[in-house]
Amino acid sequence: MYDFERDELREGERVPYKVIQWRLLNNYYFFCRLALVGESGFKNIRDAHLNRIVFAYQKCEEIYSRPIEKLMLEVLTLVLDAGRSKNIFEKTHRQKIRYILENNNFGEMLLYLPEEEKRTFEADLDLLKIVR
Repeated sequence: MYDFERDELREGERVPYKVIQWRLLNNYYFFCRLALVGESGFKNIRDAHLNRIVFAYQKCEEIYSRPIEKLMLEVLTLVLDAGRSKNIFEKTHRQKIRYILENNNFGEMLLYLPEEEKRTFEADLDLLKIVR
């Protein structure tokens, strides 16, 4: 069970989709707060969004080890981006998703997800038109 107060799981536990989502959004929020106190220089709205999402992604990118967790992070990053960043950003993350799916058995990755988590994750995959 995830402990939100300490932002930790018991050793060996898989990180749930909602927790990956929370961490990504929390980092995005943190960067927005930095912007409010003037610690980031944006040229325009698009750059501001890209800087926020890249910051949030980079804070999360190295903490997940399981293929399903990495796949979830990539999917959530694209959902949070909502097509607002430059084409290269989306292309890069779609390539990472493709790599994960080509090198792992998607069906096996889904086996250990509770039904509700699986439905939410698959809905996001469908939203992004990711063929599995």
